Amino acid sequence: MTSEFWAILGVGVPVMAVGVSGLVTLVGLQRNVGALRRDVAGLRERMAKLEGAVDGFMRGAVAHHLPPDATPQGPA
Repeated sequence: MTSEFWAILGVGVPVMAVGVSGLVTLVGLQRNVGALRRDVAGLRERMAKLEGAVDGFMRGAVAHHLPPDATPQGPA
């Protein structure tokens, strides 16, 4: 075999190995990104529930201190 063949093989095999490694890394990153998106969606749901609970608590606290005939109008 010629030295050109070995030179091409010497460069091609490491490049292929890096390509396969990069592909495996990309697949892993896509899985991680998918998991992070699910986590963020879950956190958004939890935040919405917490905001609703805080809003309800605050409305109750404000209503508790108002005279019976007063109705809260919300932020000015």
